[in-house]
Amino acid sequence: MKAFIAVFMLATAPAAASDWQLDREASHLGFAYQQTGAPTEGQFSAFDADISFDPADPAAAKIRVVVDLASIDLGAKDRNKIAADPIWFDSGAHSEAVFTATGATSLGGNRYRADGALAIKGIEKPATLDFTLDIDGDTAHAVGSATLARLDWDLGGGQYASERFIGFSVQVNFDIKAERIAP
Repeated sequence: MKAFIAVFMLATAPAAASDWQLDREASHLGFAYQQTGAPTEGQFSAFDADISFDPADPAAAKIRVVVDLASIDLGAKDRNKIAADPIWFDSGAHSEAVFTATGATSLGGNRYRADGALAIKGIEKPATLDFTLDIDGDTAHAVGSATLARLDWDLGGGQYASERFIGFSVQVNFDIKAERIAP
């Protein structure tokens, strides 16, 4: 019943920083959590990103990811409807979640980390993404994750304020492809 936002970023070949256009058809933004002790998954089908990244200068990265909260899919219409309630995403009042980061850190090889901020329901908190990046010509492929604590964004109060039904930890997973935008 609770879901999270996925956030992600991509990079260019080791040259000057450039922008990327998200390939929405080939990209996936999902999440996993515990519901009554069982592993549960969901996804968001509508998200976009403004990405600028140079592996030779990751500190100059600029990332902004916007997720349409109404695009949540928890596998059942009734669950999707509950996720829109004020106790969860309150998507009637807060239609988007936004992740922003300025700068990233190389972890060696094709691994990176971006420390940024995630805003959900008008609450902005720090969030960290770890990912791998592979570039083939003008196509970038990033795969990564972020671990978030749902209560940091006031997701699930009342009977859901404990872990009895829904676990506190949410693993956001992304598999993103993008095409280089010609200068």
